Amino acid sequence: MGYGRDSQAEEILLDTKHKDPGRHAIHLKLLEMYLAHTDAKPFLALAQELRAATGGVGADWEKAASMGRQLAPDNPLFGNPASHG
Repeated sequence: MGYGRDSQAEEILLDTKHKDPGRHAIHLKLLEMYLAHTDAKPFLALAQELRAATGGVGADWEKAASMGRQLAPDNPLFGNPASHG
């Protein structure tokens, strides 16, 4: 069902991310793929990497956190933007 193509795309994105780790758009594209396949393990690992890179702030992290809340709503990594204390 196209997973072979996704697998090839994943390899290309991972290679690109390795060569240019500052391109957060690559992280987001990978996160979208992992979310689509409900693949929590690589999603969480990559989300942690992106959070460290962004300091947990900015549009890229907000987009990733939103996806993370869909995949793992109870994971404290993604927090809840509505709960400010």
